[in-house]
Amino acid sequence: MKNGFTLIEILVVLGILIVLSVVALPIYKRYMLIAKTSEAKMNIGAIMTCEDSYAQLNDLYLTEAYYPLGMPGPEKREWNIDSSGHFKDIGFAPAGKVYYSYGVDSGNKCNNPEAANPNHGSVPATAGTDISVIAKGDLDGDGIFGYFCTTDTRYPEIKRIIGDF
Repeated sequence: MKNGFTLIEILVVLGILIVLSVVALPIYKRYMLIAKTSEAKMNIGAIMTCEDSYAQLNDLYLTEAYYPLGMPGPEKREWNIDSSGHFKDIGFAPAGKVYYSYGVDSGNKCNNPEAANPNHGSVPATAGTDISVIAKGDLDGDGIFGYFCTTDTRYPEIKRIIGDF
C-alpha cells in the first residue's frame, strides 16, 4: 500500500481551488470597495453636523474646496487639520487618513455633483439656503469618480450619485 496522492487527485484539487479563486476574488474585491464607502457616508454626516452647529452660532455656512488636495484614488491620504481651511473652522477632522476628497458647495449640487465647484467661502444661513456636502472618490483606481452627496437638514439622506463607487 502506497501513501500519498495520485497526480489526478492533485490536479482535481488544484482545479477546484482555481475555480473558487476565480469566483471568489471579484466578489471579495467588490465587498471591500463597498465597505470603504462607509467612510464617505460617515464623514459627510459629520461635516453636515459641524456646518449646522457653526451656522447656528454664526448665521453662516462655510463652503470649502475639495480636501485633501489632489486626485483621490485607491490609497488613503493624510488629512492635515492645519491646512484644511474651513473644515478646521467648523471643527471637522476625520479619524485618520481618508480615501475621499470632501467639499462643501452652496446650493443643491446633489443632482449633478460633477458640475459642483466648491471653493473657500461662506453663505448666509437664511431660510431656504441650501449647501451640499460632497465626497469624491476613485476607490478602484479606474479614473472614474464616484460621488456621495447630501444637502442641508431638509434633505438628510446621503446618496451615492454616480460612478462605480
